[in-house]
Amino acid sequence: VATVPAVALAFLDPALADAGADLGSRILAGRRLALTLAVCLAALLAAAWALLHLEGRVRWSPRRSARVWRAAAVAAAVAAVLGLLGAAVSDRGLGGTAQALADGAWGVLVAPEHAEAARCGPPGALLAATDPLAALQRLATAWRRALGARVVGITGSTGKTSTKDVLAAMLAPHRAVTATRANYNTEIGLPLTVLEAPPATEVLVLEMAMRGPGQIAELAAIAEPDVGVVVNVGPVHLEQLGSIEAVAAEKAVLLRALPPGGTAVVPAGEALLEKRAAAGVTTVTFGPGGDVAQPPEGLELSSSPAACST
Repeated sequence: VATVPAVALAFLDPALADAGADLGSRILAGRRLALTLAVCLAALLAAAWALLHLEGRVRWSPRRSARVWRAAAVAAAVAAVLGLLGAAVSDRGLGGTAQALADGAWGVLVAPEHAEAARCGPPGALLAATDPLAALQRLATAWRRALGARVVGITGSTGKTSTKDVLAAMLAPHRAVTATRANYNTEIGLPLTVLEAPPATEVLVLEMAMRGPGQIAELAAIAEPDVGVVVNVGPVHLEQLGSIEAVAAEKAVLLRALPPGGTAVVPAGEALLEKRAAAGVTTVTFGPGGDVAQPPEGLELSSSPAACST
């Protein structure tokens, strides 16, 4: 597909461009791809450029290193939290917290009414909060700040997972990357992903799911992204939002959450996303007529029907 939207790797560092083209060729060789996958590739390559563009914004220092290692103890605790997952949210109720400790969790984060049951269980750290989910999210934000990593938030009606996976694979040889695993893209999964990030993490690639109003805002507040990628806007979740315009407005919340100096990556010509980014944010468009519009040299895309994983 000669005009399929993809990213001109001339924007990227040559070493990353060569690695990206090679990786893309190996991933895509022998496969027939749909236009949606091509859009995913375009978005992730544009996001990679945006990250490199931001290279001078955050510098590592001994002081930051010390803060990160001090905060690692908190992250290690909550990364192992099972008080919001698995058995602890199942019908086993209070027994789940004690079982989590028995199964080797560093600690648990529970509501006060569950604390006594956990205290009677095996030894381990016990964190009690009136709203455990909100506490988990605040801990994730604190760890994200301590890391000082670049954060890429990815959303879209389709193609989020494919974009996230390939972007993480492309960056991994050049940066220490932590990315959303499985479907950890919700108000529970995203903070757990952040808290799993080891102290040396340089880039967080976070998928952001949206099922209704306010959810992208919640995830963006936790992640505080530097780069926001909207892969596309389509008629998804209309039962909750009512119109495609409302879908676009919800996706655009990610762009408005970017800080001055951040980068928004959006499809070229998508009128529903025009002028949605916050002030001081650089917008990079992909696709025909965009800032990056051609596939990298040596990469061939097919137009046969398929769908990106979401």
